[in-house]
Amino acid sequence: MYNPFDNSRPAGTVRYRVYIPPHSLSTPTYRCLESHVHRRLQAQSVGVCRRNAYRRGLGCTGDGTIDSVGGSHIPQAFRSSLRETPSRSFGEGHWGAALADKLQRKCDVLSRGFAGYNSSWCSHILPQIITKEMADNVALVTLFFGTNDSVFEGFLQHVSLDKFKQNMKDMIHYLNSIGIGNEKIIIISPPMVNETAWDDECKRSLGHPKNKTNELTVKYADVCCSITKTTNIALIDLFHLMSSQQNWERFLLPDGIHLSVEGSKLLDQHLADVVSEKTGHLPMKFPLWREVDGMNIEKSLVE
Repeated sequence: MYNPFDNSRPAGTVRYRVYIPPHSLSTPTYRCLESHVHRRLQAQSVGVCRRNAYRRGLGCTGDGTIDSVGGSHIPQAFRSSLRETPSRSFGEGHWGAALADKLQRKCDVLSRGFAGYNSSWCSHILPQIITKEMADNVALVTLFFGTNDSVFEGFLQHVSLDKFKQNMKDMIHYLNSIGIGNEKIIIISPPMVNETAWDDECKRSLGHPKNKTNELTVKYADVCCSITKTTNIALIDLFHLMSSQQNWERFLLPDGIHLSVEGSKLLDQHLADVVSEKTGHLPMKFPLWREVDGMNIEKSLVE
């Protein structure tokens, strides 16, 4: 990883990155926005934020079980398909774009998502997504899993509750082992599902009736809650945030499983407060234009 402000480094290299999960509830995802271009990767979500990683023209966000934020660090995201499609998290009004905007000149936001992946599969690939060499530059990581895991037993993506809990603990343990402490981790519980809309979508697109219910999904959300109660890990309990609202179906797209603009705003409203608290100490890169010394521009801008 290279320091983008070190002139001795090759042009276009970056030392820090931020991965933050875009939101796609049916599957975990990673999303990346680099040079203002979204890179789509099929994967579940992990997010990471790194310090001192800001680079002009680069922002990445992710949706999924794991996320991070960095600014002079980089935010990183590990998640499901809820983030895989750029419009789901970085489109106008969506939470990934809102987060990247708030972290301008502090953190680069990188997103990675793998459509359809569950926590078991992602626990295997996490070491390839966030390496030990990257850890020092990570400011935050968000874990956003449970939507795919909570499909009915017998479906390929299904993960039992006990295994889901162990997978989450394994991913946290791995992050701890490379130097990313619990204070840098944020867990996001899976969102609700509009069962009627999802049933229609499954029959139309997949050829079978709905394969998940809120009665089952809430148990996976509760696992996320239980893990944070015994650790210094922040929680965004998206499932219960939605269920506490009237007409909560408005938070989902017509497919009944991915977040709508209103759903993104709900997530951003609560995630932004946590991210702001955890990144408030990070410096802003380069002075405001009014603070640039017109008589000595180089001194003002060259670090």
